[in-house]
Amino acid sequence: MSAPVPPSEPLAPRRSANYITLRLDSSGPLWQYQPSGLSVLACRFVKLLGHLAVAVSLLAWLFAPQQVLPALFGIGVGCLFVYLGGLIEQTLDLGAQFDPVRRQIRVLATPMYRQSSAALRRPQTRHIGFDQVAALQLLGKQAHLGSRGGSFSACELNLLLHSGERLNVIDHNGLQQIRQEARRLGQLLQVPVVEQLLPGQ
Repeated sequence: MSAPVPPSEPLAPRRSANYITLRLDSSGPLWQYQPSGLSVLACRFVKLLGHLAVAVSLLAWLFAPQQVLPALFGIGVGCLFVYLGGLIEQTLDLGAQFDPVRRQIRVLATPMYRQSSAALRRPQTRHIGFDQVAALQLLGKQAHLGSRGGSFSACELNLLLHSGERLNVIDHNGLQQIRQEARRLGQLLQVPVVEQLLPGQ
């Protein structure tokens, strides 16, 4: 039977990470996407900046009690950084999980880059069976670094269900990494991998 042809529109158009955010770890009983070393360092760095901002603001307030508003502003910004770093870390810990024994998959219900800040506080997950998956989609796209930044090539790995619905597994610019993981997952799920890459990828 030929592999199904999934839609070519990305689940998260123009948005992605320009580094490898998660890696597939199959060393244990569960196959799970774990935060990469760079992702962990990035989260810790954001939280460290927040702690430093709070500490510096408190010291400045101690030595200049009359500077209340600047100190409160610095404390607020620092707390925000600590909160955001922890929030991203929490979401990364919910990387896609594959259970070969129960033949179940856990994924985020909505791709991380399409979630609102409110949804990120309580990210919703989906559980689906191996038998619900018709194929894996390796989809190339152009992502942007920001409103004034440049663009780069990225790749989504999506589950294509028999119902026609797609669910995101991983999304970053490490094509070779994603391709290797897609092949391993295809063997685990016993489904084809459909590549829809951009020219030159």
